[in-house]
Amino acid sequence: NPSDPDIWHARGDVEFTLELFKESVASYRRVISLQPENVDGWLDLGDALSESAAYEEALEAYNKVVSISPDLSESYYQKCKCCLHTVLVEEAIESSKRSLELEPHKINTFFQDFGQIQHSNPEILIKFVFPVYKWLVNEKKYKDPR
Repeated sequence: NPSDPDIWHARGDVEFTLELFKESVASYRRVISLQPENVDGWLDLGDALSESAAYEEALEAYNKVVSISPDLSESYYQKCKCCLHTVLVEEAIESSKRSLELEPHKINTFFQDFGQIQHSNPEILIKFVFPVYKWLVNEKKYKDPR
């Protein structure tokens, strides 16, 4: 059924799993054309765009998720990653703070993931990590083990 967003979403998920990102983008766009407030559709569209290195478009999708569902930590986390790729360091810092405010138990995973980012400009990552770490310690969300 061409007007069933669940079918388009499932199709996009299969395409994404097969790393057919261009095709999954088209399927997720179809989902949100049928259901403009579909949070999962927007989030998955952002993920597919990000995997396609279309970071600015992905950022728009994640911003839409934030506007629909402002308490969804995953959208801020993904938004943060896109901001780092587009060198929007301050926005990345703010997004990471919001993500960790919503899900503070993910601190270690958060830093492990960002530690694995192979950024073309390591200075960007350094400008990001230290302010976030300082904020975490100052806000007593993380205890420095030293």
